[in-house]
Amino acid sequence: MLTRSTIIRSSVGVAAAALLLATATGCANMRAQEPAADAPGYTIVVSLGAKPGKTRADVRAAADQLLALARQQPGLMYSSLLENMRPQNEPMFVMVTRWREQKDWGTLLSSETFNRVTLTQGEILSVQGGVFVPAKP
Repeated sequence: MLTRSTIIRSSVGVAAAALLLATATGCANMRAQEPAADAPGYTIVVSLGAKPGKTRADVRAAADQLLALARQQPGLMYSSLLENMRPQNEPMFVMVTRWREQKDWGTLLSSETFNRVTLTQGEILSVQGGVFVPAKP
């Protein structure tokens, strides 16, 4: 049986673990939003950690601000912020979004508001990310 501790202890990469954790949580409202694995779209996974001297609360506030901005954008199909169950480990949070088209994500990235917010958050957040699509068999 797939459990949270199995996922966390596995050697699966951060992005894959985040997606597996989102599926395994059993949270009804999250499952209601989840797209089918073969649904069209692009999944963006961003791991968020703290820059030196910043706290978990700082990172959470910055992540909430970024996610709120993403949720205002056209083309967003799904969004979730996942928190690491082991507070001493990085990343602290993983933000998962799914977009109808890659250009929808690109529109967010090139917006003036997003750039202003990320300049401010760049002093707080250590960020890594990627664009994911369903794996072909």
